[in-house]
Amino acid sequence: MLVLLLSFIILPIYEIKVVNASKSFITQQEINYSFIDPELLNSQNNHLQHFDINVIHNGETFEGYNLFILIQENVTGEKRVKRNILLITDMEGKILIECDLGISAMHSMPVKFINATTLLFYSPKLRSTVLWNLQNNKTVKMNFSGHHEFEYNPINNTIFTLVFHTEQINGSSYTFDYIREYDKSALIWSLDTHDFISHKQMCPFGDMMSGGSVDVVHGNTVFFDSEENIIYFNSRNVNTFYKIDHKTGKVLWGLGEFGNFTLFDQKGIQKKSLFYHAHAVEKVDDNTFILFDNDMHNKSNNQNKRSRLVEITIDEETMTANETWVWKPPINYFSVILGDADRLPNGNRLGTFGDARAHENNIGGRIVEIDEKGNIVWEMNFQNNERFWYYVYRAERFCFGPILDPITTCIESTENYTEVEWRAEAWYNFRTKQRFTEPYTLYLDNQSIHHGIHTFDKFWQPTIISENLGPLRLGTHTITVEFNGIFAGYNVHNNLIIGACPSINNEPTDDRGLAVAFILLLISGGIATIGLMVFLYRKR
Repeated sequence: MLVLLLSFIILPIYEIKVVNASKSFITQQEINYSFIDPELLNSQNNHLQHFDINVIHNGETFEGYNLFILIQENVTGEKRVKRNILLITDMEGKILIECDLGISAMHSMPVKFINATTLLFYSPKLRSTVLWNLQNNKTVKMNFSGHHEFEYNPINNTIFTLVFHTEQINGSSYTFDYIREYDKSALIWSLDTHDFISHKQMCPFGDMMSGGSVDVVHGNTVFFDSEENIIYFNSRNVNTFYKIDHKTGKVLWGLGEFGNFTLFDQKGIQKKSLFYHAHAVEKVDDNTFILFDNDMHNKSNNQNKRSRLVEITIDEETMTANETWVWKPPINYFSVILGDADRLPNGNRLGTFGDARAHENNIGGRIVEIDEKGNIVWEMNFQNNERFWYYVYRAERFCFGPILDPITTCIESTENYTEVEWRAEAWYNFRTKQRFTEPYTLYLDNQSIHHGIHTFDKFWQPTIISENLGPLRLGTHTITVEFNGIFAGYNVHNNLIIGACPSINNEPTDDRGLAVAFILLLISGGIATIGLMVFLYRKR
């Protein structure tokens, strides 16, 4: 029995414990926002004096910052003026950047990152598409305009947008869209949507332009996958989005009411269309799209009016498309126009219900974060009042630096040392449509141990950074990951404390250690049995 006891005493089992492992992003205080282009910013900042914002926390969120353009409509005069205000807020609704872009007749003004520091948007005040570097406060005017969409092409360093054009057909006026691509000022590529969308596919509920022509197409999304050189274009009024070869201009397929796919809802029931007057079609992986289904002018039930977030998974061999995730909120979230949907790195979804005028609840636009099970975990909403109504076209969640979620593994342990493999899931600062590469340095206890280059995946898909740290003495150690942003020129630090310590009762242990202990237990038991038999034999 003495040998049995020794086998446990001399073979302690150790495990690695992550004491503190927080995701990283640069805080607002680390970036200087004190200088803003005077052409863009109203220095008085008094146009938001009636601004009323509410934030509700109700669960585990993806922490970061929120980027969007808030449309503030003055409803007191005969001419309802719409002011466009670019905002960056934290999760509590605190405004970090506020930029008056000017007055426009339209509600649909997107803003997005094209790299770690540069925003792309349209400024009515400057009458130009604009690139704005937040770090050095430099702006570039692109000297062209468009509607609903401004999408970056990193291959050509150009911008896609949409331009209305009207044609006379049998004595009536019909409006279509050009999908156009510009460099700083010159048009370099164009596709007429009338080439693949017929005026006979117009919405039967009478979607009209302000000038009286029939609004046939009403494009609102150009999503460019640069690695495939593919454009995904969404036509709101035709209830269909299209895959287009950018090189040839050929439409490869359509998905929706006038598309090539057989459509199935979440219950497996075949449908003529899975969405009505949708917005913001985006890829989340190679075969899955997410979109905002306004459910406006629903041909199967025009009184339904239940806006949703929808994910659709496609099979291009069988040409089938299936709803694979849906969030259908209460009816008071119905958004007649506008809308956005994104999937976040933690599996939550971010939805923008941009226009809630259909319900008398005094709430304008809402930005909502939903978990995988459909629970609202966070919401930011904007209170309408007698003077102003508020709308949001799209919203983006982002961080000011790469995001890390550490996973630490104990490889082998002895009484005084633990060999550790450090691993972390990594995502880029924002939801990219291309892969970004960043150099980094890994420090252990403030000593540089590795220099590397990491490639972040597109569509906010996770990648892995890993390093074998070798044997560490039992105790507390600090790991720091320093990214040297190619675009941004800043460093991002991700600190976590690792304590290597003996496992205790009722806590997980290393399986290999348990196996060794069990083998030694059998050996020691056998030795004890043989010893006992020898003792009894000699006693006889």
